[in-house]
Amino acid sequence: MPATLQLKRMSFSEKIQTMELLWDDICKEPHKLESPLWHLDELNHRQNLIQDGKAEYFDWEDVKKNIRKEIE
Repeated sequence: MPATLQLKRMSFSEKIQTMELLWDDICKEPHKLESPLWHLDELNHRQNLIQDGKAEYFDWEDVKKNIRKEIE
């Protein structure tokens, strides 16, 4: 049964609330969520970087500051 939403009439806040409701409902059945194959590929790549001593780590506060600078 397809759901119909009046997206054009919804406020931004209402759209966010709707997405949160949908996500909360989807999360009730996590076994139905399948990660795409590229997620596993990326995890393997990162694990290899760690094993090879080539992984880079960054302070989270520094990362947030850099992101803020880029978007301002």
